[in-house]
Amino acid sequence: VTEGTVVRWLKQVGDSVKLNEVIVEVETAKAIVPVESPAAGRLAEILARDGVTVQMSQPLGTVSPI
Repeated sequence: VTEGTVVRWLKQVGDSVKLNEVIVEVETAKAIVPVESPAAGRLAEILARDGVTVQMSQPLGTVSPI
């Protein structure tokens, strides 16, 4: 699998997130994959909106420490 499409964000910019909390879902050719936050903090920015196709390992958003 080399790419996926952002299905929906479960958090909005400014929301608190926990380490490993699912924050966005991405659909690949095989399944819808939950993507977890890599750190605790606040969702600072969404780089790939719903419906956007991204390459695997491309940043989807940023989390800033609280």
